[in-house]
Amino acid sequence: MFLYSLSYNLSVFASNIKIFSSNFSHEIRIILILVLLIPFIKFFVEVIFYRALVHAILKRCQCPQHGYRRTSVYMLIKIFLKEFKRNPIFSTLINSINGFKNNSTIKYRLSISTSPLSSSTSLTSDASSKVVDRRQSISKEEDEESTCSLCQSYNQRMFKMVEALWKLNIYGLFVTLEYFAAIRQPWFKNTRDQWVGWPNQEISPTMRLLYASQLSFYVATALVLFPFEPTRRDALVMQTHHVCTAVLVTLAYTCGYIRMGSTIMVVHDINDVIMEVAKCFNYTSAAHPWAENVAKTFLGLFVVTWALLRMYYFPRYILHSTLFEIQEVLGMKPQCYWLINGLFVVLFLMHVYWFGLILRTVYTTLRSGRTHDVREKKDDE
Repeated sequence: MFLYSLSYNLSVFASNIKIFSSNFSHEIRIILILVLLIPFIKFFVEVIFYRALVHAILKRCQCPQHGYRRTSVYMLIKIFLKEFKRNPIFSTLINSINGFKNNSTIKYRLSISTSPLSSSTSLTSDASSKVVDRRQSISKEEDEESTCSLCQSYNQRMFKMVEALWKLNIYGLFVTLEYFAAIRQPWFKNTRDQWVGWPNQEISPTMRLLYASQLSFYVATALVLFPFEPTRRDALVMQTHHVCTAVLVTLAYTCGYIRMGSTIMVVHDINDVIMEVAKCFNYTSAAHPWAENVAKTFLGLFVVTWALLRMYYFPRYILHSTLFEIQEVLGMKPQCYWLINGLFVVLFLMHVYWFGLILRTVYTTLRSGRTHDVREKKDDE
């Protein structure tokens, strides 16, 4: 019975995608344009707009060779590539490519060494290769000597700082759109009223922009931006969250869950804004000790809002409304009923998993006296 209902909901979802592509061609064009533009906008904002801000907030290294000659643009690109190589999804591909290059290089050198013309050029090639190897070793040693621990900490904190500022601006924009599209609407306070008039509910231009921007952001994050984010222990869960959120936003828009979908966005984005503010103050605590206390304050506020919004309000009101109130108001189970609620349950399980990590973060903070995200690896601190 479950497999039959699941296959039926998947077929309904596929048909809704066809209807969506035919009836919402304008929205699709906007979403595709935003998906292509978001990576470039992110890099432009991080490098151009936040460069002076980060340099003013964070403590700079005094290394004459490393701290001032190499600009933040260079360091951002370098750390981006480093995080890209460390991503588990792409590290296997990069290692296989390097192995292929090494094998081809060995075969090429063997073919040259066995050729009759190689004897006349072997001395010059060996001498040139030794010179190149010597230069590379010297430059590597100089780079290692000039990179002190404070400089490494500055580079890593700068990368995390601009990442947190980027997400803070994105979630702040989402909350602003949600205020005009959902929060100040009369149906927002009562979950039962969010099903009245289904499926012919009026969609305001602000609501359309909200859904288009949310879907574009999560699609771009899952496909393009995720490999360049700081490496964390919950990378797989975070990627699953991005994909699940993108699917839920699409289902909410195509299956008539417009109002309830915007309510879920409010529940999540308010909490994300507080989290990014706490991160920003935590990353500035090395230069400004007073920022550590502010980070702890926002961490406590973040824990309280997570517990209230995601651990209590989400299952008590949102899941209850999508499972039971919708049937009471409509008198039937709408299309994609089981698929949407199944994804909501998966989303709630991820909330429980992250809440455990949050409690570990609070415990570590109370024990050590310093705010530290337990998801981040020790070599990145």
